[in-house]
Amino acid sequence: MFSDFFKLFLKIVGIILLSFFLVQIQLSFLAGFSFNNLPLFFVIIFNLIEKENSCLGIFAAVFSGLTLDLYFSPFFGYFTLIFLCLSLFIKFVFLRYVKLPFLAKI
Repeated sequence: MFSDFFKLFLKIVGIILLSFFLVQIQLSFLAGFSFNNLPLFFVIIFNLIEKENSCLGIFAAVFSGLTLDLYFSPFFGYFTLIFLCLSLFIKFVFLRYVKLPFLAKI
């Protein structure tokens, strides 16, 4: 019914909204806690459960990092660089060394 482009577009819009929502929750309600990086947890979990050949985890890392950089960062691109390196590391490890059989069914 829908084309592949439209499905990809909906996934990207969902990632953008979820990332922005998590940053807003972190800044609003969890500002007083010492370690509260919801976008970091989002990037890790998203990269762990997505398919091996998909690049949406890298997009989620870049957008979550940029959104977090807009509000607070030592320099612009700090969180983007950290999230991107983490995402690429997870992708590398999963492509080279780890095969999870229960994720093949998803």
